[in-house]
Amino acid sequence: MSLVNDAAAGAGAVVVGVDGSAHARVALDRALREAAARGVGVTAVTATTPPDLWAVELGALAPDVAEIDREVRAALQQTIDDAVAAAAADGVDVPVVKLVVGAGSPADVLCRVARDAELLVVGHRGRGALASRLIGSVGLGVVVHAPCPVLVVRETAPAASS
Repeated sequence: MSLVNDAAAGAGAVVVGVDGSAHARVALDRALREAAARGVGVTAVTATTPPDLWAVELGALAPDVAEIDREVRAALQQTIDDAVAAAAADGVDVPVVKLVVGAGSPADVLCRVARDAELLVVGHRGRGALASRLIGSVGLGVVVHAPCPVLVVRETAPAASS
């Protein structure tokens, strides 16, 4: 996992949380456009939780962390490549995108990487009529603790039919 100097990875960039979800894809699309408008790069960040030591102590097989890291990176790189291609097709002057995989809780990793960022973008994960009015735990965590401006992006609602 990339723990070394991941805080410098987002310096001067637009940092965006990615996790493979549709909400994260919307945030990535917006981050690409924000970065292009600002003339900066994008740092796409995902967080992983290392296996607990207690599981190993109890005899559970420890997962191959390096293999998990490779699989996570490959899947997210495909998401990034797809978003970059779509933005370029829309005429966006696509910035350079760097992928950072950090160990820890998503909000903590995002805030750490965004230490010197211009903007931090996260998706809004609505969970129904009442819950969708509330911000999610990662969104709330970064809004409260981020060292830079935060943009929480919501998917556009379908147009109401008349």
